[in-house]
Amino acid sequence: MKASIFTIVSIISVIIKKCKSNVTLCTLMNNFINSTNIPNKKEGVSVKFKNMDEIDQQILGLLSQNSRMSYIDIGKSVNLSRVAVKSRIDAMEKEGIIEQYSIIINPQKVGRTVSAFFDIEVEPKCFYQTAAELAAKEQVTDIYQMTGSSKLHVHAVMELNDDLEKFLREEIYVMPGIVSIESNLIVSRIKTRKGIRV
Repeated sequence: MKASIFTIVSIISVIIKKCKSNVTLCTLMNNFINSTNIPNKKEGVSVKFKNMDEIDQQILGLLSQNSRMSYIDIGKSVNLSRVAVKSRIDAMEKEGIIEQYSIIINPQKVGRTVSAFFDIEVEPKCFYQTAAELAAKEQVTDIYQMTGSSKLHVHAVMELNDDLEKFLREEIYVMPGIVSIESNLIVSRIKTRKGIRV
């Protein structure tokens, strides 16, 4: 069934390419393709949110690819004015949908060649104190509370293997309440994503 639908869509796409001069027909065909909600094979399946309209989701998608994209360029992509785009983005910021705008730094390019994950089991009475102390450490980039017996999943980056050994010996092992630590070095970064894709 899926193969048949993709075949139909492919045929319609060919028709659209051959009839660009007929604006009405092209519009109808595009509307039909959009209404099928069939994911683009090249783009993959993206997350859809029931509490957001399609335009807001398109805006978030554009910002997730390039957070420096101007209101004017976004407006051209979603067929809205600059003012309308700004209004929608301001509203999403106010509602907390957009928490912040940031950049992703490649640790290896700035000398942080050692990247590791730690699974740390902590005594329940020391859990939040340990999490706070870890969060204050400069080497630590991310901390997650995991299900199970009071576990923290921690990511840290350092310059050298010696720094990793020193970090464990002087920063982690001496912390009170730690039951066990499992550490794993990252061999290569295949995919990195901040937040969720829309």
